Amino acid sequence: MDMGLIAKLENETSPNLRSHAYLLVSNDGSEIDQAIDFLVKREKCLKEDISSIEFEVKEGKAGEIKAEQVRSFLHNLNLSAYGSVRIGIIRNCEKLNVSSANILLKTLEEPPQNVILILTASTLNILPTIQSRCRIYRVNREMADCHTFSYEKMLQSDLAENFSEIEKLVKSGETEIFLNGLERFLENLIVKRLDPRSESVLEEVLETKKRIRNNANQRLALENLVIKAREVVL
Repeated sequence: MDMGLIAKLENETSPNLRSHAYLLVSNDGSEIDQAIDFLVKREKCLKEDISSIEFEVKEGKAGEIKAEQVRSFLHNLNLSAYGSVRIGIIRNCEKLNVSSANILLKTLEEPPQNVILILTASTLNILPTIQSRCRIYRVNREMADCHTFSYEKMLQSDLAENFSEIEKLVKSGETEIFLNGLERFLENLIVKRLDPRSESVLEEVLETKKRIRNNANQRLALENLVIKAREVVL
């Protein structure tokens, strides 16, 4: 069974193991909150020394963290601290657009002294350049933990049911889990059936992952992908 975020953070028993930037990944909002509280208390950070971008993911509405939000956030983060450390928190950092991510990258590459950044996300649909500059703590939940799920059954059911299931996946932050599972499902089809159409859909899965990392609309991307996948299995 996968350890929770706090259990993983508690394994940082030595100060030398601690990082200037954390990426906390979980689709459980309360687990994220508890992990942030743990880090704030462990670093003995004063409330006055916390800056944050509280980006809210709204149902049915696309949105992103814009460059001016990140600039304001970093300005506040560079102010003199009341205590020994300042902590900056960006929630739902998968919503950073290309411009705002590039602005943040400069700080991740050359972090100010006594500053800790905490980024949170529900999936790892995040620019690799951001990931590579953070210590990642992730709760790996399989699709079975979230839904009783059958890719074959889904792809052979009514298209409206497919889209309804996709809506649930996106809302619950399971897009990446779904894509990884579909990738394995198609690989099995290739082995069992030697069907070249499966290979083309597998390539489309990989392209869909790239599009979503670049902030494409997850729901539309998955719907388009499923329509193509149905052509193979039906």
